[in-house]
Amino acid sequence: GRQVRRWEPEPFRWLGVRAMYGLYRAADRREDAGLAQPSRLARLGDALTGR
Repeated sequence: GRQVRRWEPEPFRWLGVRAMYGLYRAADRREDAGLAQPSRLARLGDALTGR
């Protein structure tokens, strides 16, 4: 018999993905507003996703 975890990591994965998309959405809005360089939010999102 295999031991079953008492909790699943899926909710944390879902929260992380939603936060990442939120960062990129906010970065896109800032860049669309006229920033000359990539937003720091985009760089943070890139660092978190390994891009």
